[in-house]
Amino acid sequence: MKILLVDDEDGIREGLAALLRRYGHEVRTAKDCATAKLALAGDYDVLVTDWRLPDGVAGSFLGLVRCPALAVSGHPDEIGVDRRLAAILTKPVRPKDLLTAINAAAARSRAGAEGAPDLLPAVAAAVAAFASALPAGSDTQLYDDGVFATVVADLPEGAPVPAAPAVGDWSVARRGRRWRVAWRLGRDAHAADPADRAADSADPVHGNADAMPMRNPIGPRLPADLADLWSEP
Repeated sequence: MKILLVDDEDGIREGLAALLRRYGHEVRTAKDCATAKLALAGDYDVLVTDWRLPDGVAGSFLGLVRCPALAVSGHPDEIGVDRRLAAILTKPVRPKDLLTAINAAAARSRAGAEGAPDLLPAVAAAVAAFASALPAGSDTQLYDDGVFATVVADLPEGAPVPAAPAVGDWSVARRGRRWRVAWRLGRDAHAADPADRAADSADPVHGNADAMPMRNPIGPRLPADLADLWSEP
């Protein structure tokens, strides 16, 4: 299996990676939320992540995960119930228990898979790069309706709104004292129309009438009457 392993302690991360490789798994590692978000551009069978990381908690990137996720924490009560997690393991976890949990999560995932197509690499990479550039502590979710891939992030209180991406649909809204940003791409597209780039707005908060919404997606443009139907998930 292809496994993404996230832990900020070098000894634990490399030791577990060596153990998993000994059992025939292909393992990629990450040391914090930022590198995990970048790594999630790839395809994995299982994610194993420490919960507390130097730049936030694993919950900030679970919304980007497209495989079963296992969280490991010395304080499992702080995680609570999270439907995005296949299991929560308590540190220190025995290698045997970790391997059992990985195999069980992967088996359940295979049994329930409907064969939905994955995002193309260019779109997955764009989503991961965008998520990694968000302020530390952002709660990030990925929605995929089979036509569009939408990243929705609730920024930490006081964090500035990031610049609007060069392509895709961009939305910014207030949620109490925090900003919520949403960025949507055509899920099966791989390049942007250069004419669309020219319509982008330099204003990350308000956008402009030509660029928002659905006026400059990756892939073919939609008619204006359909474009205006977009709303964030």
